[in-house]
Amino acid sequence: MEPRNKSGQILRMLMVLGILVLLNLLGGAWFTRIDLTDDQRHTISEVSGELTRGLKDQAFVTVYYGGDLPTHYKEFERAMRTLLQEIQIQSDGRLDYQFIDPTEDPTIYRRFAEKQLYPFPISAPVTYGSSKEAQVLPYASVSYNQRELMINLIHNCLYQNESGQTDFSVECAIQRFEYNLMTTIYNLSREKYKTIGLLAGHGEYPREAMSDLYGDLDQFYNFVDVYLKGGKSIGPSNLDLLIVNQPDSALSEREKFEIDQYIMRGGQVIFLMDHQILDFSIGEQASTLTFLRSTNLDDFFMRLGVKLNYNLVKDANCGYIATTGFFAASGTETRKKFWPYYPIIRDISGHPTTRPIQALSIRYGSSIDTFAVEGIRKTVLFKSSPRSRKMEGRQFINIQQELAQKPDLRQFTDGGQIMGLLLEGQFNSLFANRPIPRPDSGARVAQEQFLSASSPEAKPRVILIGDGEFATADIFQNKIRPLPEENKALMMNLIDFMSGQEILTRLRVREYHGRTLDPQKVLGHETRIRMVNIGLPLLAVVIFGVVRWYLRRRRNLALKQES
Repeated sequence: MEPRNKSGQILRMLMVLGILVLLNLLGGAWFTRIDLTDDQRHTISEVSGELTRGLKDQAFVTVYYGGDLPTHYKEFERAMRTLLQEIQIQSDGRLDYQFIDPTEDPTIYRRFAEKQLYPFPISAPVTYGSSKEAQVLPYASVSYNQRELMINLIHNCLYQNESGQTDFSVECAIQRFEYNLMTTIYNLSREKYKTIGLLAGHGEYPREAMSDLYGDLDQFYNFVDVYLKGGKSIGPSNLDLLIVNQPDSALSEREKFEIDQYIMRGGQVIFLMDHQILDFSIGEQASTLTFLRSTNLDDFFMRLGVKLNYNLVKDANCGYIATTGFFAASGTETRKKFWPYYPIIRDISGHPTTRPIQALSIRYGSSIDTFAVEGIRKTVLFKSSPRSRKMEGRQFINIQQELAQKPDLRQFTDGGQIMGLLLEGQFNSLFANRPIPRPDSGARVAQEQFLSASSPEAKPRVILIGDGEFATADIFQNKIRPLPEENKALMMNLIDFMSGQEILTRLRVREYHGRTLDPQKVLGHETRIRMVNIGLPLLAVVIFGVVRWYLRRRRNLALKQES
């Protein structure tokens, strides 16, 4: 070989090595990853990056999940690992994690049982048509600043499978993982908890009726009962949000005054209420004559530019009611039938609090009318469907008679009715140019300065939902049925939004799109689908092998002819 050619080859090799080193250095300086999924499920949200980068101390996550699990459940583990790796990268070293397989250490199950945390049984297939029971310990611990909290990784993701057994949705668990993790870290890292006041003393729904909602919010907020009969002032300094959950009797003028002044000082209030009282315990035919409820808040709402009507909204787009009394061969039978007094709300605004909501459930709700008031902006959160009907005043409702008749859709012509409304802007006091009411007790108490209007800096907000049962569980045959998940999600978003915790809402609105088959379309085609899933890849391999053999044989024949 000539010296010139040899030196040229050495030079080219050095150039290639130099380019590789340069690319390696550039890759280390500008590290990036590309997520090709359409829902960006392997990429953490912007708010998660903000939270982790803002941590002052080291956070550590331990996930207790693993073992010899079916592929379907392994997907959950892979998704958690990917998201944790992304969070670790975004946190600049402020978060670390580890996975522990509980099947490798039996003492883990015992330690968790002592904390009343038990494994979840799943059915793991062994062969086609046979399966065995496996145990999943679906928990993760998060430690930060010498504090530790446990996360249930499958909370609110349970369902009944075709066999009637309880299982958990992997898609749901994946979707909730980032929110559960980041809200726990946020809860551990913040120094002050928000305080939510629940108006009491007027027959409002007790906390037990809202246990589903409180169970998810207790770790983020302090809930206190608020009694206003003594005339003690409330303000944003000691109460971040006031919830008025279906008072059953009239508020006094002084109580109304305290709520009015709380709003003038910049307070946030959520009203969940309607004006209809229904009691189906009267009569043998599940019938009732409704009564109209007086809360003494009509003039208060009118001052805000709204009117909560004394009606019931019926909707052709409605949910089910469970009825009994149908005699079958086995005795009394429970059936579900469409019930127009249970509207299913799908006309939902694009407000940040309602963005992830698909459908809401209303039970015997009332409509809301609005009129213009200077300085107040109104945002409709949700409405009933265009095929709605308003039933004004007192109504006689007989469940069996109404279910026996086919609904006349020609009567459902009142259009979409407002049932959820947000009010913002500058509010004027109802008690301007009026005497200040005395406390109910008659005693003189220290009174803060009266405000005739809210200041622009105060930024008060009011939400009115025309359903007093919107956030309460449904009770049927002495059994409490859980609060609908969409109702609970909206209430959590509204409480976060009104109390200044929008960061939690931004985490919760993230959605993933599952790639599951439609069960109705799959029914009857299971064998064909299995044949396609198994046979099509094998057929592709065979075709590739035949084509490759044919091309090689043809090339060899051509070489022989040339020689």
